[in-house]
Amino acid sequence: MQSLGTAVQFLRVPSTRALVLHLILIPAGIAFTILSALVIREDAPPAIEPASLGTTLGLLLPMMLILFGRYRWPLSVLAISTALLVIVRELAVPELQVSSFSWMIALYSAGRYGEGIARHLLRGLAIAAVVVLLIREVVEVWGDLEFFGFTERTFLLNAGANIGWNLLVFIGAWYAGEVSRNRAQRDRELAARTLELEASREENARRAV
Repeated sequence: MQSLGTAVQFLRVPSTRALVLHLILIPAGIAFTILSALVIREDAPPAIEPASLGTTLGLLLPMMLILFGRYRWPLSVLAISTALLVIVRELAVPELQVSSFSWMIALYSAGRYGEGIARHLLRGLAIAAVVVLLIREVVEVWGDLEFFGFTERTFLLNAGANIGWNLLVFIGAWYAGEVSRNRAQRDRELAARTLELEASREENARRAV
């Protein structure tokens, strides 16, 4: 228990419960990653060769583990997570949105725990990088529509809906980080005012005596 308390202080985790939740969810995410990678590799068409299990774990495991540092180093975590996400998509890593989910947590955390104008700038750059990646994937598939069985109109509708939906989710994570940050700030200000009022009340009582 003492070691958990030390980890909470070092990583600036809000509570021991939050740290324990990470310790439960991340191993579950690793197990899910291994299972999904094995299934996807086994069922992949002969023309498509997904990345190996070693490469998959070598990229997704760091994406999950660095989330432990999202309270103390939120901007660094987002920058690393964005770089890893780009590599995951470039190498066709077989996984079921584990990288996207980890990146979304990092995006939210940069707004919630980041400081200064850098948190706005970095989140904007991270979102722009992912959007460019999505558009690039659309352009790459455009030349092989017959292989994937799409008509041009159907593909454009699907691609536009996918990019639009992702943008809404990105904006939602940005907004959630801001709301959570502002709420925490109000709570701290309220707690400080409460302490000031109690100190003033005690001082008035002492003078009255």
